[in-house]
Amino acid sequence: MMMIFKCWEWLRIFGDESSLPPTPTTPHSSSSSSSSSSSSVPAELCDDVLINILLRVPPDVLSRFKCVSAQSYRLINDPDFDKKYRSQLPDHPNPLIGLYYHHHQCNHVSFANANANPNSNPNKGAFQCIDKSLSFFPNPVRMLASRHGLILCISTKPNPVRYYICNPITRKFAILPETKGPSDSYSTGFFVDRKYGHYKVIKIPGLAARNTFAFVETFSSESGKWRLLKLELSSPYCLFSHVWPAVQWNGSLHWVDGLGSILAYDVTGEKFKFLEIPCVDVRNQRQFKRVVIKYGVLGVSEGLLSYAFSDAYLLHVWVRVRDSWVVMWRVSLVSMVSKNLEVLTRLMGNLRFENRMGQMGQLLQLKPVCFNEFDRTVVFLRVPGWIVSYHFENGKIEAIQDHSEEHKFEVAFPYVVPQLPFTVKFNR
Repeated sequence: MMMIFKCWEWLRIFGDESSLPPTPTTPHSSSSSSSSSSSSVPAELCDDVLINILLRVPPDVLSRFKCVSAQSYRLINDPDFDKKYRSQLPDHPNPLIGLYYHHHQCNHVSFANANANPNSNPNKGAFQCIDKSLSFFPNPVRMLASRHGLILCISTKPNPVRYYICNPITRKFAILPETKGPSDSYSTGFFVDRKYGHYKVIKIPGLAARNTFAFVETFSSESGKWRLLKLELSSPYCLFSHVWPAVQWNGSLHWVDGLGSILAYDVTGEKFKFLEIPCVDVRNQRQFKRVVIKYGVLGVSEGLLSYAFSDAYLLHVWVRVRDSWVVMWRVSLVSMVSKNLEVLTRLMGNLRFENRMGQMGQLLQLKPVCFNEFDRTVVFLRVPGWIVSYHFENGKIEAIQDHSEEHKFEVAFPYVVPQLPFTVKFNR
């Protein structure tokens, strides 16, 4: 705060006096002395000096300096200053503040606070101003992905296929140019640059079972156009479901492949490669791989590609380290239920628990829905009627959000607020 005070004093002394409150004068002061003192102060700082001051202002205060003078307003809005300011920011954005999830039957988008207590959220200000239901859209939309404060949506009407990029904090959205092809036969990926907010939308066919190539459509906010690419494949693929989002990690987008692997698309190099999927049971590898694909979830946790899967007995979590999968957590569902029996009974009071612990674990059917990007000790689960968080270190379950069983959902999208808001505009 001392630094902010010093910057403010510099702007008060050397800034544009017309933007500052008038300084009171004494009755004995003469007009000549007043005019001489005002003429001795320059009208405005040199641009280079003011830029050096503004570059040291924290992001949450920078927007306030637009009101100081016309010069500061002009410099802060300059694209070159914006690029330079973003380049010096740390790599870590603000923590996760919540989860978006979409009801399949009623085309309704809901938001769940990532913390059990909203008042304890470190980003309480962002949490209060965020549009949690995306009400600014004129028509119903379905969410496809969320990355660095921007959200990719698609219109629920099949014709024409319309993609939207929106920012739920600024409540702005942009309509991408029309693209061909039915949305249900494509899987869509959303890639956002962490520093500057440039984004890309990738459409890949959901099925390439016999071909060794795939026709991919890509949209870039820097070009403002769709491009059609014909890319070679080392083997066929079959994406399990077009509703599951692609995961952005290490410069690539990753989809779970229904044939027993992970399909990765290099956004910069524009090429495909395959990663192996975690295997639970070596003795029955093929059969168990299909189960993992159906009930598992892919995500990012503390910078590592992560995979979570729960069967009738265990919750498994892997992380990818040095091109191989390593088991990070493996917890018995019976143990999870027994330690949190009171909480779960309160959440699901309409369910009757049997006396035997094994039956309780089978009854709950805890299914992972997404990861906490900044805390690998936390995973978010879906239980009947609720979204909960499970903390591996202390074994506690905390209620996050209730939802009607009539409006079931499969996917949750973690929402992270970046240090500076990203615009939804693209070059035309």
